[in-house]
Amino acid sequence: MSCRNVYIVIPVLMPLSAYSACPDGTTAYLGPESNRYRNANGDCVELCGAGITSLNTSNGYRFDLFATKNTTPAINVKHGDTVCYADLILGVSDGTLNVNYNDTTYHANPNSGQLCPAASYTLSYSCGDGATGTPPESREMMWGDLYNRPDGAAGCINPGYTFSGWKIDSTSLTTGTAYSYKYTSDKTMTATWSPNAYGGAYLCNYCPGSTYVSSDYATGTYNSNFTPKSSSSLSCVNPYGQTLEYYVVSDMFGDDTGEQLAPGKSTKWAWPGNIRLRAVWSGGAQVSPEPPAQYTLSYSCGDGATGTPPESHTVRYKLYYTGPYRAGTCYKPGYYFSGWKIDSTSISKGGSYSYTYTTDKTMVATWTANAYGGAYICDNGTTVSSYVNATFGGTITPSPTVCTAAAGTTFVGYKITDAFGNDTGTTVASGGTYTWTEPGNIRLVAQWE
Repeated sequence: MSCRNVYIVIPVLMPLSAYSACPDGTTAYLGPESNRYRNANGDCVELCGAGITSLNTSNGYRFDLFATKNTTPAINVKHGDTVCYADLILGVSDGTLNVNYNDTTYHANPNSGQLCPAASYTLSYSCGDGATGTPPESREMMWGDLYNRPDGAAGCINPGYTFSGWKIDSTSLTTGTAYSYKYTSDKTMTATWSPNAYGGAYLCNYCPGSTYVSSDYATGTYNSNFTPKSSSSLSCVNPYGQTLEYYVVSDMFGDDTGEQLAPGKSTKWAWPGNIRLRAVWSGGAQVSPEPPAQYTLSYSCGDGATGTPPESHTVRYKLYYTGPYRAGTCYKPGYYFSGWKIDSTSISKGGSYSYTYTTDKTMVATWTANAYGGAYICDNGTTVSSYVNATFGGTITPSPTVCTAAAGTTFVGYKITDAFGNDTGTTVASGGTYTWTEPGNIRLVAQWE
């Protein structure tokens, strides 16, 4: 039987393995119908392909050979009365099988993607450069599994920085988005961090009863450069003609850091928080005026959340503070911690704010619903690449037609399982709706009668 007059096919370089169904429900590529025939037993087999007509490489890959060619030149292998071809392509590639034809070098198609990876892999987590603490626990992943990047960095801490997300290799993963694990090796997801922005209040400090806080504020991001104001640009006007010599640095609670900064000279913001810059003048006694009134600031996990919030502490009227970067051990299933509120005023994680209240206050954690994904599982041989997406608490209507019913069966709905296949006890009738109550990705397993 000749293979020469058949339609064009594209050869694929793939790992050595028997053709089978993939773990994610797809079926390995077997070549076009024109490359198959039925043998004496009635089995559908290939004329050319994953048998003795394959060209196997030393690194465990092979060039599948098909019954047609679509380029010239092609490598020909005769098997009985059948001629099989490994087509070649022009251009740069990682292929190691090169042929020179009319002073042109052709390369074997270098596509080495695994079509049926069957192994499980370990997804680990790292706090990232400069951070300390304990990252989330590693987990086992199958190729194609849906997963969400963790909502927080677990026990990872990076003073002066705010946790901003994760990376796998050079791929950034955004908040609350579902991903498909398309790696064929173990991977490490590394926490990424953004430098915090801080503020510094200038304290005039030149005489009892004079203005305590200047109308100026210093601003900067952690580890970046900023320049403390010179005497000519500072709104503090010394009534006694004294000269500004330097600033003494204290943290936002008034504790001195032991550092002095020269006016008008660039320096690095090396403090993981807001600061105060107390002016020191030449001549005369240096006086620290009476501090402003003091209040208690408490914290709450917020509605629906459990755990222990940060400890309360004292604050002073109109001084600058920083919203905590973390919510203590507060946790709200299906949501991620997104910031704080005092009354109706929103405050970002690590954001600077002025305490403008003349009473004790409670800062309440705010939460944003996570976005999740759901994979259709037909369980009847139908291959499905569709997904559903929704935020926690949102409602979806699963498609009643995404799976094709086998002969003699009728689609009646879906059983909802978690991302690991565990039954949640929830079913959705055909055409019905599902409110996302599972705090993670799901699978919609088709049910047939």
